[in-house]
Amino acid sequence: FFVPRIGWTLPYVATIVWPVQQKESEVLLVEDEGCIAYLTVDSKHRGVFKEQFDLYLGAGVADALFHPLSLFSDLTRLIEERH
Repeated sequence: FFVPRIGWTLPYVATIVWPVQQKESEVLLVEDEGCIAYLTVDSKHRGVFKEQFDLYLGAGVADALFHPLSLFSDLTRLIEERH
């Protein structure tokens, strides 16, 4: 968690970030494709993030975003290669 410094000029004072990634799994037979994006949530208020809930909720959302974003990236690359 971040504590802003004096003279902070950004519109938020708290932020939390999760990597959108797929880790290797022998059980699911998937390879580690690394981080493809970041999910970030900013707040204008301090102390709004609750570790016992928000860390896990954000990680779940970031995990759920991996496949749609990966597919979008693959399709975009395919379209660009054809033009």
